[in-house]
Amino acid sequence: MRTPDIIQQQAFQALLEELGQASPSEVKAVLDKREMVQPEEELTPEIVARFQQRIRNASKA
Repeated sequence: MRTPDIIQQQAFQALLEELGQASPSEVKAVLDKREMVQPEEELTPEIVARFQQRIRNASKA
């Protein structure tokens, strides 16, 4: 018998396969169009800076 968790995992995997993968240029195009907003109050400038650095590092990989 399949549990709800297994059914959900299988459905998610099927969705990922259906969607496929985006190329780096497609990802960049979408990210370039995003709206820039203020960070949430809970995020300190240090956390924001670390997160931005992680994004920069990932885009170089």
